[in-house]
Amino acid sequence: MCGAIQRNITGIYCANFALCRPPWSACEAVWCGSCYNPDPHDKFYHHTPTDEEGFDWRPPSGLLWHRRGHNGDHLICPFQCDLCWFHNLQQRNPLPHSEQDTLLLGCIRRANFDALWGRESHTVDQQNNLLVCGLRWV
Repeated sequence: MCGAIQRNITGIYCANFALCRPPWSACEAVWCGSCYNPDPHDKFYHHTPTDEEGFDWRPPSGLLWHRRGHNGDHLICPFQCDLCWFHNLQQRNPLPHSEQDTLLLGCIRRANFDALWGRESHTVDQQNNLLVCGLRWV
């Protein structure tokens, strides 16, 4: 989380943003789309689409698509933050110096990205714009 205040429900909100799940308080986690990034120690394979000669065929606008989150991802894909998933799986907070907990949090982040990256940028942007336009009428 970058700490920037999000307006008009832009960004990526955890499904437990305002939900208190004992023994934990409400999550209140929200990211700017560009601030929700893969774990720096992520060693998972990243496929780059190439043509027969091995050249990357994505347009320049698509180069970062699978390298970060996008505003409105939570509107199309059910999203819980890494810590909420950790609470669901382990029923405790992660230990600060535990390699196992760090690995699990990295795997959770990657699983979140696998779900989020299954949507095209145009679809996510369009859904986000519809919501922002709808809020103007409220």
